[in-house]
Amino acid sequence: MSPDPALFSPPPTELRRTSLEQRLQALEPDLVGDPVGAVDTARALEEEARDLGALELLGAAQCLRAGALFYQTRYAEAREVYAQVLQLGQPGDPLHCASARARALGGLAGIYAALGENTESLTHYAESASLAQRCGDMGGWRRAMTNLGLMHLRFRDHSEALRIFEELAPVTRAAGAAAHASNVQAHLVMIYSDLGHHEHATHLAAAYLAEPEFRPFTLHLLSVQLFLARSRFALGDVGPARDLLGEVRARSDEGARRGQPAHELRLRLRQTEGEFAWQGGDLAGAERALTEALAQAQAHRLEAEESELHAQLAGVLEARGDLRAANRHLRRQVDLERDLHRTSTEHRVRLSQMQAQLSALEREMAHARYQADHDALTGLLGRAAFQREGERRLRAYPGEHGALLFLDLDGFKALNDRDGHAAGDHLLEQLAGRLRAQLGPEDLVARLAGDEFTVLLTPLPSPSDALAAAHRLRLTIREPFDLAALAARPALVTSSIGVVWARNGTLTVPQLLRQADRAMYGAKTRGKDTAVLHVAQASGEAPS
Repeated sequence: MSPDPALFSPPPTELRRTSLEQRLQALEPDLVGDPVGAVDTARALEEEARDLGALELLGAAQCLRAGALFYQTRYAEAREVYAQVLQLGQPGDPLHCASARARALGGLAGIYAALGENTESLTHYAESASLAQRCGDMGGWRRAMTNLGLMHLRFRDHSEALRIFEELAPVTRAAGAAAHASNVQAHLVMIYSDLGHHEHATHLAAAYLAEPEFRPFTLHLLSVQLFLARSRFALGDVGPARDLLGEVRARSDEGARRGQPAHELRLRLRQTEGEFAWQGGDLAGAERALTEALAQAQAHRLEAEESELHAQLAGVLEARGDLRAANRHLRRQVDLERDLHRTSTEHRVRLSQMQAQLSALEREMAHARYQADHDALTGLLGRAAFQREGERRLRAYPGEHGALLFLDLDGFKALNDRDGHAAGDHLLEQLAGRLRAQLGPEDLVARLAGDEFTVLLTPLPSPSDALAAAHRLRLTIREPFDLAALAARPALVTSSIGVVWARNGTLTVPQLLRQADRAMYGAKTRGKDTAVLHVAQASGEAPS
């Protein structure tokens, strides 16, 4: 029999959708590296998503465009685009385009944070995290936790920020989220440097700079180099630290000429240059650099940074003998610290509430995922979870062989008609327990629907092993089922089992299920209570 093309070739629309998803993912680094070009690319991807009628992908493309606008400090335009994404929701369907809407909420939170509107920022981050959790968007969840860490940094709670980023570091790497992993690692370098753990900051920075996958993220890279320079300077490695700072300055100026936004990076850069000048005895240069950094902090409403810069300028001016000017800066620092203490206390309470809310949602999401993945009656995997876990299991044993069994009970409908559905349900619960008892910890078993079950066994060396496993299950199913008070006598059922044995990776789980289903009907035509084996070829031929 000739191969069935439907087993191998996705429809053209699905191919276009997959291609679009890949290009959206590939655009992520350009939000930071080339935000101007990313805007035009995102617009083109939006049109393609509209043409496909793929609203979730349209929302993803719009979020990328808004993100690129954000990195150009075009906040009003970015806010308008994010608002369009939020309109993708539909009444009565709270999870419609939920992943894109969660990202839009997070984007709006970032705009509010950049404008100093911290209460609005926290509220939107909480809503973003909640929606991401409810729709199972773990990437959105990771973004929300990252932003939570950034808010802790804004309120100078370095220890809590460090805890969050340390937890995120292995998670983002395991997820293969390069942009997110780069962001987390860059902030870890910054935090350790700011906390005075300069040797560890240097070690982390060296590891970051050695990662080829982080090179496209220019702003993260410059941030790591900046804090590496600060830590080297603190460790007495003054010459290389100054050289590295010069490199960061040159690349930052180049980025500014290309319209690349990085106001916080440039602020810290000028601050660092001022600190280096102060330590080197160049008080005039230190005052100039720190004054420029102060102007940037005030322009972007970064009050914590402004307070620190007032203190540093007071020290420089005192060293220059300008006590009146030094006193003005100290008075302004005192006023800022008073305001920061009040708002920091308020926001820390809000952050604690938000974290408690997120923890509760995480527990709810885990429970919801379990319910979604498992059959409510038997506790076995459902179809979707079986296919997902089955694909993962096949990938875990490349080049090995495995078998998929499709089981259908014989006579189950008659039992239901005779003894009632409660008796049938009790039998299915017992059957699930028998199947589990016959299988190993690496084997997968699921209830597909009604009285249909499936089992995946891998690795399995030979077709005869696959058939022997099917017959063991068939014989255990033939044993009488005690239905207690639900039936007058023990119930007897048999099973027809279709078996497909194939090399892992030759066929997908849905293809294996279809072939095993056909083999199962072959068992039915042979009188039931038997198993039929099909050895799949690389071509994916259906059983004849």
